[in-house]
Amino acid sequence: VPVGWSPSALGGLSFSESGKRVRLSTKENPEPEKKDTLLPEEKYKVDIWNWKDYYLQPQQLVSVSREKNKTYQGIYFLEDAKFVQLTGNGLESVSIGQKGDAAKAIASVSRKYSHRTSWDTQYYDWYILDVNTGMKELLWEDVKFRPSFSPDGKFITYYESTEKQWYSYDPDAKILVNLTKDIPTNFYRETDDRPQDPSSHGSAGWTKKDGFMLLYDAYDI
Repeated sequence: VPVGWSPSALGGLSFSESGKRVRLSTKENPEPEKKDTLLPEEKYKVDIWNWKDYYLQPQQLVSVSREKNKTYQGIYFLEDAKFVQLTGNGLESVSIGQKGDAAKAIASVSRKYSHRTSWDTQYYDWYILDVNTGMKELLWEDVKFRPSFSPDGKFITYYESTEKQWYSYDPDAKILVNLTKDIPTNFYRETDDRPQDPSSHGSAGWTKKDGFMLLYDAYDI
């Protein structure tokens, strides 16, 4: 665990599918509170808000407890007796493929775009992360889609709502493929009349060994 950090009971702890890794929550050690020498009548309570804040003031007040108890993710390799911190070093969330056993993970940063949620949706920066070293590489910046791994971890897929297309990315070959551009049907919800880009009909999953991805249109797969 990094210096100044400790495992935290505020977050979860789980084994990977193989049982060779333990994913645990960590948190920076709090600084000792300074001795309070002020009398109650000498104290003032002031809420200060700035237009550059990530969240509006009412939302900040509601989420005080959540922010205070926020934890970050690390992984412990049982056979190697090695710990790697995955988030908290600039990254905010992480997803590891193959039920926690993949060599790579996808991680995101979103907080810097959170002010947009007052009028738009949440945006993200997405990284590919080496689980064994913690090294990261930027894949997509300032986007609103949320990618996910195929079951065997060979591909990263996502639906791009602005283009109304599904994409697949091979992290080893570093090749991005538009999966749906040449298929003569719509994979987005034509009846979605909200003032935003339409969502997709979703995915039915994958065939064995990440051979094919199964996608819904309005009536078929």
